[in-house]
Amino acid sequence: MKSNLKTIAALFVFSVVATVAKAQLTSSYNQGSSSGAMVDDAGNVRRASEYTGLVGSPYFTADWSKADVTFADGSVQKEKVVKYDELKDKLFTQIKDDKMGEFDIPVADFTITAADGTVAKFSKIPGNGKFGDDAFFEVLSDGKVKLVRKNAKSISEYKKDLGTAVTTREVVDNIDYYLVISGKLVKVKKDKKSVEAALGSKQTELDAYIKSNNLNLKNDADLAKLITQYNTL
Repeated sequence: MKSNLKTIAALFVFSVVATVAKAQLTSSYNQGSSSGAMVDDAGNVRRASEYTGLVGSPYFTADWSKADVTFADGSVQKEKVVKYDELKDKLFTQIKDDKMGEFDIPVADFTITAADGTVAKFSKIPGNGKFGDDAFFEVLSDGKVKLVRKNAKSISEYKKDLGTAVTTREVVDNIDYYLVISGKLVKVKKDKKSVEAALGSKQTELDAYIKSNNLNLKNDADLAKLITQYNTL
């Protein structure tokens, strides 16, 4: 009986110590509102090397980038070191070395500045009618009507050679373009006919703008210019 009581007491002490240790580990990563990164109940943190062996990158930028992040509570953090995972559609921040975790408050939007100086803004569009409220979209043109791009990356698995047992896992881009009209996504092709049909008005003015500025709507920047012009009409 005494032996059983000693065993139970020892197990209880071990459980308390383990719980405290886990709480301390979690606390070391979650340092207050929107300043740290989330870990799971076991205190595990994601590693950037999780995707080792893939051909191509699951991230918007393969390298760490700086971003200004706006959170759902309205708070903002400048120049956070981040990676946007387009496979999981989540923004991760660097914790240490190759370790990363999600922010401890939901992210509303963020603007990434890549190493080459390229700037890209991403935002959620709740109630968009096609994707969940947590989906991020790259905003190419903002205004009453927005032009957004969605790259819903996926992984394709295949064998390069007929007789090989080795499977190649490759990241595949799945890029679509949408106009956000009255809060809803309207999918468009990158051509005049599709865009003008979605907008439904000002076609004469848009035709003149395309011609006078020699716009190529297959180009993201030119397509964005057209939507920016539409918002001024």
